Amino acid sequence: MGLARAFLGAGAASVLAARWAVPDLQTRILMTAFYREYLLHGDKARALRQGMLAAMATDDAPASWAAFTLIGERC
Repeated sequence: MGLARAFLGAGAASVLAARWAVPDLQTRILMTAFYREYLLHGDKARALRQGMLAAMATDDAPASWAAFTLIGERC
């Protein structure tokens, strides 16, 4: 979370960060779905939800998808 704070301090409007280590496969699935959805609709919260759902489809253990959170003013 310290790195997220640094990005926000440097001027980023928001940051998508993981609160703990997540396996690479689930991270790739979540991030791919997140950016695909974000580019379609521009809604970060909706995009994160879709990313989480995509990651859950391959591994429903919360440790594989629940670590991700949006931080910032314009989420």
